Amino acid sequence: MSGALPPKALAALIKAIARHTLLKDVFITLEELQASLLGGLSPAAAAELVREIQGGLAVAAHGNWSPEQLHSFLSEGSLKADQAEAVVSYWSEAKQGIQAAIASRAGAGRPTLEDVSFRVATHTASTDTATGAAGEAEPRAVVDLRLRPADAGATAAAITASASKAMLSDMLASLGQLRRELDRAAAATA
Repeated sequence: MSGALPPKALAALIKAIARHTLLKDVFITLEELQASLLGGLSPAAAAELVREIQGGLAVAAHGNWSPEQLHSFLSEGSLKADQAEAVVSYWSEAKQGIQAAIASRAGAGRPTLEDVSFRVATHTASTDTATGAAGEAEPRAVVDLRLRPADAGATAAAITASASKAMLSDMLASLGQLRRELDRAAAATA
């Protein structure tokens, strides 16, 4: 990864990313980060740095990782050694507080994906209602999700979403990236 940050700026960046990613109590923008912390990094390098730190902290928090496990995981990524060490140092100091904050939020819970189904929808009308274009519309993927609420007394939710072929391709590419990250995280915990 290109660009270097002074240690204090890197520590401040890691703390801000952790608070935003794990505790959801701070909203930070790339512009704010560049102006206050990232100095000479290009927008692409800054975005990559933020993604790498977020990913490492997220899997460490989810897996309740030790600093050593996080270090092993980060060493396989694109962070420089000093950047990885700074993330591990932050995690060593903040892990218990972050885990406690996450546990206290867990009472609200998250819904669980219970079922997924899909179909292809084609429009036979002479006008595409989505675009207003005359003629036959592009077939769309329709995905139905059934969610089981975290609260036992709540009713299950159903969500239906429609996606174009291009959007579905982008989504599948993102899922491929997610799969690689999960595999990398699983390998680091083994």
